[in-house]
Amino acid sequence: MNLKAALESMLYIDLANWRGLPGAIAEQFDELFGEPYEREETMLGCFPATRLDYAVNYPAQMLSVWVRDGIAVMVEIQKKPDISILGVLAEPSAVLPNEIILPDAYPHEYLYCDIGLILTVAQPYDVRENKYIARCRGVKKLANAREFGPTYYQAFDEQVRWQPLEPEGA
Repeated sequence: MNLKAALESMLYIDLANWRGLPGAIAEQFDELFGEPYEREETMLGCFPATRLDYAVNYPAQMLSVWVRDGIAVMVEIQKKPDISILGVLAEPSAVLPNEIILPDAYPHEYLYCDIGLILTVAQPYDVRENKYIARCRGVKKLANAREFGPTYYQAFDEQVRWQPLEPEGA
């Protein structure tokens, strides 16, 4: 399957048919979508990566691609799927602690190894509010949750070094 065909289920936000990110290099994304409108050196998990942002003519609106050594390792779409997708997908392979902070909710990372999908599912602090999906990302299919590991993920509490409070007047 070619890259465009493999990406279409993500770009059309048809996650029930997503089957993982195929092997691809950054130049293939440029061929499909033109030059990225933004390029940023960043961290993905515990390691550096380059994020390339593309405007796309699909319901997803924007596609971010993380690359290392020119090879695509993760994609993310801007427009989020409806929370009802959780009823269509199988149970997640793992539910991991938050990687990001949201102002209104605790974000759980739902990992679907067999299809290479990671959904950040936000549980609002206000119990009257409904869950929602804060991020939708795709990687290659994974054999197990350990393969996700530091290559793609770092729990938020591992990123923060807490400083003790100084006593007043010290």
